[in-house]
Amino acid sequence: MTRQEQVAIATEKKLRIFNGRGHGKHDRAHFYIAAHSIKDCARLLMEAGGFNRLPVHEVNVFYAKDCWGNSMSEIVPERGVWVCATYNSKPERVI
Repeated sequence: MTRQEQVAIATEKKLRIFNGRGHGKHDRAHFYIAAHSIKDCARLLMEAGGFNRLPVHEVNVFYAKDCWGNSMSEIVPERGVWVCATYNSKPERVI
């Protein structure tokens, strides 16, 4: 699935897609999130256990927006959180 197809599906579902570094128990991981807004993305990250507080600033500044990432090329965007534990690992759905 191409990046444009992923963004089109997310837009149709009224979702935004993000990806960025992990924190907390996932400090060496990489997160992929599909959420309704930046605030919703931050809430999902807290639920996933990656942050101790609502990371709205982190998502605004450090996360790539409208970019699902190469690791997620076969996954259709839907609301949730996926984690790649290491650089070459397969994404696992957390939420």
